[in-house]
Amino acid sequence: MNKKIFNIVKIVLVIIVILFILSPDIYATTSMPNADELHSQAQDFINKGQSSAKIDVNKIAEIMKPLASILLAIGTVVLVVVTAVMGVKYMSATPDVRAKLKTQLIGIAVSAIVLFGAYGIWSLAYTIMSDLTK
Repeated sequence: MNKKIFNIVKIVLVIIVILFILSPDIYATTSMPNADELHSQAQDFINKGQSSAKIDVNKIAEIMKPLASILLAIGTVVLVVVTAVMGVKYMSATPDVRAKLKTQLIGIAVSAIVLFGAYGIWSLAYTIMSDLTK
């Protein structure tokens, strides 16, 4: 028991030393700008943001729609393959292994709900937002 605690303490100390070695350098300033300088810097920042090009919503939609469809297709294929593999395992398994496979089926069901639910929520949000922007 003492050896386990000693080993855990050693590991924690090694992690702390590594974190200190890999910590980033901090170059903090010693002088604070006064209120006028701070206000002018903030105004410059705002002006830079206003002069930049605006985000084109239609361009983003053109990129995201095929990407979402591709990800849904990949997720569906993976889900079908995993379900088929588990089905084959289930048919050739002993009763105790079948019980374990049934618990794994819960994970597949949750994965399917998350996959298609996320796509449904994304589609709903996309439809609502596109109707609001027209």
